[in-house]
Amino acid sequence: MNKREIQQLLSLWKSTLRLGFNNSNDIVDEIRKRDPQKKIHRTTGPPVIYDRLTFHSQIGLQAQLCKLMPEHIEIINSEPALTGHDWPIKDYVELYYNHYNLVVTKLKEILCNVAC
Repeated sequence: MNKREIQQLLSLWKSTLRLGFNNSNDIVDEIRKRDPQKKIHRTTGPPVIYDRLTFHSQIGLQAQLCKLMPEHIEIINSEPALTGHDWPIKDYVELYYNHYNLVVTKLKEILCNVAC
């Protein structure tokens, strides 16, 4: 396990999430101007993503982390449980990004417990 490389990837993932959250909220603000009651109801399939650039970056970072931390693939590739409910659009974005921020935090804790 290359601790330094994993730490760098986790830091980059955290930055990517922050950027994606901010970009998504900017897009959501524009959508809410047109439709203040906009809700998202997901049943299956990929998440509703507003900032595709950071989404694709996140997928790449997850793939790299899976190679370096194969024993934690389930955590790295976990998805937020957002199905079956009508989410206000802003709440949906917040829940989506908070899930992955929690994943990064937990992976940092795991890395520290293993390599500290």
